[in-house]
Amino acid sequence: MHLVQSYHCLDSSFVDSWNEASDAPASINTYTALQRQLSLPYPSHLALTDIQKADILVTQHWLRLIVWQSSTRQGPLSSNAEEESMTFTYPLKIAHSLLDVISRLPMKSIEVHGVGIFEKIFEIGHTMFDVMQAFGATIPRESWGVARDSFEMFVKTLSQTPNSQKQYANLLLAKAAEKPEIPLWGTPGHVTEARGLGTSLGAVKILGNAKTR
Repeated sequence: MHLVQSYHCLDSSFVDSWNEASDAPASINTYTALQRQLSLPYPSHLALTDIQKADILVTQHWLRLIVWQSSTRQGPLSSNAEEESMTFTYPLKIAHSLLDVISRLPMKSIEVHGVGIFEKIFEIGHTMFDVMQAFGATIPRESWGVARDSFEMFVKTLSQTPNSQKQYANLLLAKAAEKPEIPLWGTPGHVTEARGLGTSLGAVKILGNAKTR
């Protein structure tokens, strides 16, 4: 029911705005209200299993990204907006929050949902890296936890099944290889070895070298 409510808040006016089918784009107030609603925790009285939590929480974060993407189409984003959800770097917060959720759940509770949930996780990780590439060295890493192995955690999560690794983890690694100069692990300016990702880290270097030849 809580998952249904998450989708229900995206009414027809938002859908029209997303599809650019309306002459009157959604207002900033509409976007910020949606972000607040989608950021609300599920009611504490609900006795949810880990499988249900994974479905609800990953979907909520993905919907927050969808709303943010819609706002970029309408053009009201700003680097210094009063509402955090209306800034260019908001996907970093979504990504960091999602990784916090994932770290608290058994991986089996995610795997059971199949490729659909991995696609949502990938879209969030991919957008996070788009923002990292766009801002480069000026990105506010400490604020969002981007310096705390977020890229590594996305790759690990997306590598849990052979299909998700092939469809999503490898795509994220290829994305990283487009700009290998951007630090992905450790503190800003210090690239540390990715724990348990020796092969993947090597893949980033190989792909990066191939692009510079």
